[in-house]
Formats: sequence, structure tokens, C-alpha cells
Amino acid sequence: MEHSKTLRLLRAMSRRERSLFRSWLPLLAGRQAARLAAAADLMEPAASGAAPPPSREAVYASAFGPGSTYDDKQLRYLLADFNQACKAFLGWLAWTRDPHAQYRAAIQAFGQRGLEQELMHEPVPPGEQPIDRMLRVQLLHTYWPAGSGREAQAPGADAMTALDEVFLLSKLRDACGLLSRANVFAGEPDIRLLDAALEEASGPAYSSHTLIQVYLAGVRMLQPAPEPGAAARLRQLLDTAGPAIPESEQRNLYAMLLNAAIKRLNQGEAGAGQEVFSLYAILLERNLLLENGFLPASHFKNIVAIGVRLREFSRTETFIGTYSRQLPPGEQESAQAYNLAYLAFAQGAYRQVLRLLSRSDWSDPYYQLDARVLLLKTCYELQDFEAVEYHLGSLRIFLRRQRRISAYQLRLFQHLSAAMQQLLRCQAGSGSPERLLRYLADHPDTASVGWLQEK
Repeated sequence: MEHSKTLRLLRAMSRRERSLFRSWLPLLAGRQAARLAAAADLMEPAASGAAPPPSREAVYASAFGPGSTYDDKQLRYLLADFNQACKAFLGWLAWTRDPHAQYRAAIQAFGQRGLEQELMHEPVPPGEQPIDRMLRVQLLHTYWPAGSGREAQAPGADAMTALDEVFLLSKLRDACGLLSRANVFAGEPDIRLLDAALEEASGPAYSSHTLIQVYLAGVRMLQPAPEPGAAARLRQLLDTAGPAIPESEQRNLYAMLLNAAIKRLNQGEAGAGQEVFSLYAILLERNLLLENGFLPASHFKNIVAIGVRLREFSRTETFIGTYSRQLPPGEQESAQAYNLAYLAFAQGAYRQVLRLLSRSDWSDPYYQLDARVLLLKTCYELQDFEAVEYHLGSLRIFLRRQRRISAYQLRLFQHLSAAMQQLLRCQAGSGSPERLLRYLADHPDTASVGWLQEK
């Protein structure tokens, strides 16, 4: 069951959400509910990471009884029902957290059931989105009561205006997403009608439309040739109008700003590092980095890396001590140990790095990989080259056996392994520094490339 869709869906839920899902099974699954609940109970330890996944036979026995004869076809039907219940529950959960989705569902139902007054006067959630307005005027147009004497007031023209607004906003929002991905993975996407959308959004009709102006600034910032001042304009709009923008939109927009600032930092732009730090401060203050109530370890590690890069050692140590408590409970100790070790390495406290790295077991493969590399570099700095050889061999074995990291990450560390081997040869007098530098120039996607070039 390790790579099954069922287990992936369960692992996507928090422990509290899985408990709620189980209580909902009678509503979601009808007569199958008891069997699905038994299967859910069996898979709970694996979903929480406390135990390995059960076998298919064990799941079948839990659902159909310990004495039943295993039937793979029947189990597939059961798991299909289980997956359908998971998807329905996750959809409901998303709906409960999105007042705009609730509003759209309510006014749709009001229109279909002839509740004209409720349709007209249902309170709009804060931060009304154009799609809310478009749907409301379309429904009013569709369900406007015939013979009411008010046909001339039917909002047909308003519906078309709202439709234009939704199209323009959707085009700019999707363009931002495509351009953001292109900036990470290279390439230039072909976005049809983008020039026309930019021209329209720049006109007087939408000059006071906050979201359209926000995404207009975003596109101008993310284009291959960014417009000067576009990032500052986006930051200004977000800082002043942020509370009126839905939280999910705020999170995505600040992420765009953050990625653009990190790109400028990597290009050596003065002041970009402080901008990254200040953006992270806003995201932390507004709880926009939290997932299921916790700060993801990836964001935690990124903030520490930026602080170390800026040599803000004191602020970074304070951040680690303060925010490690907001990490998921099972990750707090290892994340704190690794990031303190990373900070100590930057300060040249190599013996402290060894002590900190010996304190934790690394269950997360990415933390385990980073810890192995940090240990390798620390041994090199201490000129313990036998230990470097040992840990380099251990890293190679780990990379061969690891199936949970991405192909891109795997390539980064495979290149590091090859470069470290050349560095050791240089240290022993049998290698060429020029050859190593050529290798790094040919393989810029090498982990710790800056440190290797310094050596």
C-alpha cells in the first residue's frame, strides 16, 4: 500500500482531519461505511508516519473480517469507494474554508429555487471577487421574474461587464502563474491575448480595480524584461490593500514577490536580501506561511538560509529559537538541530556542527540529505579527509537507494558527489583544480557550488 492513492489521500490530511473524515463516513459511503471505517483505522498509523503501510491482504481482512478469503477485485472496489469518499471530504473541507465558494453555491441555489429576494440581498463575503459579482448578475438575469414589470431593469449589460472583468482578471492571474514557472524552469510561455489584456487593464476603466492592478503589476514584474518599479508597485498595492484580498490570493501574490526578490538576490542585486527578509516577516506576521496550522519545514529552512547568506547571525538564531515551536511536532527537534548546525557552519564553529548533527534522527529525506552534505563539508573544513571519504561513500549509497526525492534534487547531489571526489583528488595532489572548475562551470546545477568554487 506504500504508493497507493488511498494512502496518499490520507497523508494529505492532518490527524484531526482524518478523525473528522472517519466520523463522516456514514454520510459519504452509506452501507460501505463500516468497512471503510475499519480500513481507515488500520491505515491511520501509516498515514501519520508512525508505522509502515499495511499489506493489501491486511486491509482486506480489516474490512471483510479476519476469516474472509482475500479477493483482490473486491478490494479494488472497496478502495475505489474509499478514494471517492476521501475526495468528497477534501472538497467539502475546502468549501468550508472558502466563504466565496459558499456564497456562490448559496446564490446558485436561491436562483434555481426562485428565491429572488435572497438572491438579491445575500451578503457578499469580504473581499468580493469579480467571479462573485459576475455570477450574481448572471443569476439575476437568468431568474428575473417574468411579468414583474421590471424587465427593462434586468441586469444583462451588468452581466457582460462582469464577464469582461472576470476574463481580464483570469488572464492576468494565469499569466502570472505561467511566467512564475517559466522563471524557475526557464523558457518563455506563449500567452495568447496577453498584450491586449495588458492594454485593457492599463486603461481608465480598471484603474481603481485593486485585484486587476495587482496582477497587472505582477505580470510586468515577471516578464522576461521586467518593467522598472513593477515589483515596488506590487509590494505597495499588497501592503495597502492586502486585508481586502482573499487570504489564498495574498499567499500566492507574496510568493510571487518573494521568488522575484530571491532571483534578484541570486543575481547579486544590492538590497534584494533585505527585501526577502522583510517579505518573510510579513508572511510570518499574517500567518500566510502556515499549512494546517504549522510552519512548513521548507519555509523554515529557507528563512534560515537567507539569514545566513546575509550574515544576520543573531537574528537568524532568534528566529530558530522562536519559530521552531511552530513546526509540526514530529519535525521540531530535527529541524532545530539541523538549522542551528547550518548556522554554526557559517560561523566556522565546526565542532559544534558535529555535536548538533549527532542529536537527531532524520526521517525527512530532504533534511537527511542536507545533513549528510553539511557533515561532509564540515569534515572537509576540519581536514579529516578519511571521514570525508567515508561520508562521501555513504552519500552515494543513500542517493542510489532514495526514491522519495525529486529527479532535480537527485541530480544536484549527484553532481556534488562527483565534484567532491575531484576536490579530494586535488587535496591529495593527483587532481587538477582547473578541471574541477571546468566541471562546476559545465554543471551549474550542483549543490553547494559556491562552497566548492571557494575550495
